[in-house]
Amino acid sequence: MTARPATQAGVARSVRVLLHAAVCDSLRAACVAANATLLCGVLATWAALLCRLSGQREVVLGQPHSMRHEAALARVV
Repeated sequence: MTARPATQAGVARSVRVLLHAAVCDSLRAACVAANATLLCGVLATWAALLCRLSGQREVVLGQPHSMRHEAALARVV
């Protein structure tokens, strides 16, 4: 396994995407039915789309914030 660099060298970008209300409602309902967060549903949907478009069976996704508020867990990702 390769060690992480001491400083980040990548450049982040964002793209704003607007979804129809019906799509959001369907995704929200699917997340509730699966006992998953909306973020999990969005990431799973994005991963499925990337797999389909790339022809790969697996993709790796991440999020830049751990959402951990405990000091002891702050550096655990």
